[in-house]
Amino acid sequence: MICIRRVYLISVLLLLAIFAIGCVQQSKPEVKEVSTPEEQGAHEESHTEAVVVNEGEPSVTVNLKNFQFEPSNIETEKGQIVEFKNIEGKHTVTILESGHDEPLVDVVLTEDQSVLVKFNEQGSYDLVCRFHENAGMVGKIVVI
Repeated sequence: MICIRRVYLISVLLLLAIFAIGCVQQSKPEVKEVSTPEEQGAHEESHTEAVVVNEGEPSVTVNLKNFQFEPSNIETEKGQIVEFKNIEGKHTVTILESGHDEPLVDVVLTEDQSVLVKFNEQGSYDLVCRFHENAGMVGKIVVI
């Protein structure tokens, strides 16, 4: 009985040590990491209303922090680029055309990562973080 308890205790301590080492070893995150369309999990149908781009000057930056998009409601012009910059935590930038279920853009961002999205069509788009939608991490993008 004592031997089983020792094995159990040693196993638990070993797992805690491995977890602690993993938490201590952190690589320096890149300040600007942009996903390419292939990394979005491209769907069979290609959407062109809103697409991830590799470069361009953003007309507005939306920060992801405190389980919110800041600002949560934006208006931009057709052809403009919006930067979504994750300040803290792990979030998704999921953009849906209003009334449709399949996302136009669906990118996971960890802390200090950004993604640039170009809006090619006028319309109203829903913005959600799939991880925190129930916590109210939602927004709206209107392209004029």
